Amino acid sequence: MAREYYDGRDHYILYAEETAFATGGTISTSNHMGRVQSLTVDANNNLIRSQGLGEGANAQNATLGNFDCSITVNTKPVDLNIFQYAVGERATGTAGTSGDPHEVNELDQHGYTSTFIPTLKVEVGAKGITTNQAYTFVGVAMNSWELSGSVGEDLTATINMAAKAFSRGTSITTYVAPTDKTINFAGGSVLWDSGSDVLSLTNFSITCDFPSIYPRELFSDRLAKQPTKTVRRYDWTLTMNKHLDAGSNIMSSTELLDEFFLASNSPIDNGAITGKQLRIRIDEGSATGDRDIYIEFENSFINNWSENPTLEAGVTSITVTGFSLAELTDSGSGENVPLRWFTN
Repeated sequence: MAREYYDGRDHYILYAEETAFATGGTISTSNHMGRVQSLTVDANNNLIRSQGLGEGANAQNATLGNFDCSITVNTKPVDLNIFQYAVGERATGTAGTSGDPHEVNELDQHGYTSTFIPTLKVEVGAKGITTNQAYTFVGVAMNSWELSGSVGEDLTATINMAAKAFSRGTSITTYVAPTDKTINFAGGSVLWDSGSDVLSLTNFSITCDFPSIYPRELFSDRLAKQPTKTVRRYDWTLTMNKHLDAGSNIMSSTELLDEFFLASNSPIDNGAITGKQLRIRIDEGSATGDRDIYIEFENSFINNWSENPTLEAGVTSITVTGFSLAELTDSGSGENVPLRWFTN
């Protein structure tokens, strides 16, 4: 038989919600993770080498350790559906319009009712010339995600997941590519504080780290139990051109420096500090099919300020890094909602 290679372009990844840990879920062609650019599957047997005194220089035997596996996906999103499994849930019954946008609400623990975050079944398939290959992951939980955007480029995302286990087969799902376009920065704004002070950014990244811990128990099999969530952390990086602009509703780099200082012109030296809102809006336009996306946080703080003027680099860039304590509280539902979007 001739050797048969599997090309990266013929791989795909799809998912389904599980109805119990590592159980249930039907893979659907509509459950994409955007237009995936690359993915990494990593598995480890964690084999244990055994050796004792008097047995020479070489190990004598090997035994099974805990089985671990993970998936990392780099993608260009076409919507924000997949991120609900790292934050909480997508609100049901929304129309996805400007008056009734899709929303992702915050939840705090894994489970299989409406108040918990379900685990996933994930299929990584590869179409071959004569024989297909498919990996089926069960008990998949999201640990973190990052959304990044730069001038003139599509929105990109990195998603990190862990799983109980995976198996190999030759039956694959007939993959149908998403029909929606990737998300670009035709318009929009980045707002600091609860008013309308616009930051003039060149790029940004938002990271949500919300790890799932898989418990292990003595006298049990080497596969993990149902995961539990730990603590949620939001961190971000914003880069802007250094400029002075006294216009209303514009936050110049000079004004932003005061936000870093938490006082005027020099760092605060005592007292309580108060966070501000950080709201990123991506507005593709008003044509049919264009989308608006909102990424919103409250109690946000700038932790680091960095700039590096050089002779031939042109306009100086300023990079600030910081964190937000929580998602923005929705004025209607009272839920914490970091992500919302609608289509014109």
